[in-house]
Amino acid sequence: MGLDRSVPRPLPLLSSFALLAGNGFMRSLRIICPNGHLGFAPIRVESFRLGVAARPDCIAADSGSDDVGPIPLGTDTSTSPRAWQTHDLEHMLLASRKLRVPMIIGSAGDTGADSRVDLYVQIIKDLAAKHALPRFKLGYFYSEIGREDLRRRMRAGETVAGLEGYEALNEAELDATRAEGGRSDGSAHGRNVGPPRPTGSAPVCTLRCKTSNDARSGTAV
Repeated sequence: MGLDRSVPRPLPLLSSFALLAGNGFMRSLRIICPNGHLGFAPIRVESFRLGVAARPDCIAADSGSDDVGPIPLGTDTSTSPRAWQTHDLEHMLLASRKLRVPMIIGSAGDTGADSRVDLYVQIIKDLAAKHALPRFKLGYFYSEIGREDLRRRMRAGETVAGLEGYEALNEAELDATRAEGGRSDGSAHGRNVGPPRPTGSAPVCTLRCKTSNDARSGTAV
């Protein structure tokens, strides 16, 4: 049996979701994700342009991964080259501004630490100036856990359990750690130093951040 070519098929880069619109009818929401880990390998530009030509409703990507291990989190650094991260952000930003659709980035700079969020915010601002883009809103929020808050909670009896059978986090390791990761709800989320791999953290650098007690939204760029 041959393929039914009378039925339009979405490009493989696009995911489609059905939403209930205000008038009660269902409509399609298209999201394009240019790669699986922003900055870890440069976007394939020609493939990305094919997806952008289909006019998605949102351009989104995650820049975090557990695969990089605990060192970037513990040392508060990135794994991906900054040039590659900038390359990906530039293509996404220009496409989102051309289409006038939201651009959303999760786990900025491989780890999502506060410093990586700041890095992405600055890159976005620099790119906006480079291309003389019309003003737009830039929203972002942090979810890194404060070291002293974590220490207080540990002394009060809370435990940050080690992964894969390793011992729980102790104050000596805490003192040696430059960044304490967390989920966007602010809860502790794995260890960031030592042999175990962390389960990740998820601060967001987004052009339209809509929710978080710590959100810094509405910044004009």
